Amino acid sequence: MIICQLNDLKVVSESTLLFSEIFIQFIKFINQHGVEVAETFYVSPLANPLSNDSLRDKILKLTRHLNREKNLRRGVKDVVKAIKKGSRGIVILAADVSPADVISHIPVICEDAGIPYVFVRSRM
Repeated sequence: MIICQLNDLKVVSESTLLFSEIFIQFIKFINQHGVEVAETFYVSPLANPLSNDSLRDKILKLTRHLNREKNLRRGVKDVVKAIKKGSRGIVILAADVSPADVISHIPVICEDAGIPYVFVRSRM
């Protein structure tokens, strides 16, 4: 595991040092020139509808509240089982799941059962 910060290169484990000299020069170039690095996230092509930032914040608050009350189902098996048993609610899916085949059947099940679903940008 290697932690790379833009201010300095910090190596956590010497045995996993796999950086080439070109990558180290790239990091130094970024540090010297103050280049801003934008965070990019993988988004599955199946992720539709994808929530925007304000909706994502509201969904996060909702899931924290439901987690405290123990009214939350996690995982593909539990969610599918709850939908088939007739539970009502909203299904929140992560858009960065890889491979997408793991959750590709859930939107279809939700549409058949009339349950709303939404994708958020990341599972984190």
